[in-house]
Amino acid sequence: MPDGDIVHPGVSPRFQQLYVQVCEGELAEDDLVRKALACLIKEVEFFGEDPLHLIAQEKALFEDIFLRRQQGEEINWAHERRKLKQFQQSAGGNLRALGLVVRAGEDQLRELEQHGHYYITPPDFQREITMQYLVNVYDAQFAGPAATPLRPHPHQADPDFVRQRLIAIRPDVIKGLESCVEQILRHGTTRGMRRPPSSPMRKINLEEDAEKDISELLR
Repeated sequence: MPDGDIVHPGVSPRFQQLYVQVCEGELAEDDLVRKALACLIKEVEFFGEDPLHLIAQEKALFEDIFLRRQQGEEINWAHERRKLKQFQQSAGGNLRALGLVVRAGEDQLRELEQHGHYYITPPDFQREITMQYLVNVYDAQFAGPAATPLRPHPHQADPDFVRQRLIAIRPDVIKGLESCVEQILRHGTTRGMRRPPSSPMRKINLEEDAEKDISELLR
């Protein structure tokens, strides 16, 4: 497939070739995982540094909420959600990327609201939000649209076959994102990220994400 060809209008240009390869069914799952991580790194680099600034704002907000809750203060959760939206409105950068960061922040806020009273020490908010941001990028820019084609798949691939391949590689893709998060936190930038080593990656237990209908992840 020549560079620049758009096969699926909902899939990011950086994932188009991978989408076709998933539909072809010729590459092994490990190869698809490595290619997915390479595409995602390019996508995150394309989105730039502004999402990291927004993540830093969300981190500070959640640390403040955690402290106030530990001190017995009643939290107005609707007010805190509005703050997240205000962060997005005042931030610069790619609107798509900023929206995916806010979605990650909303997930973290929901976790705090529902389970924060169990916490003894504050979570690593920056790490958790960054990880969810990368997962959101993968789902929104590739996995979600690829699982819900607007027209027949390339090579007339069966939709169930494509969906099952996406489900099969998802746990290892998410596992590989942990290395990307470590690099971002270590260097404070999305530039220069490298894929994890190409040795086989351990399967992990991500039942909730791995078994979720991928089309549901595109909100």
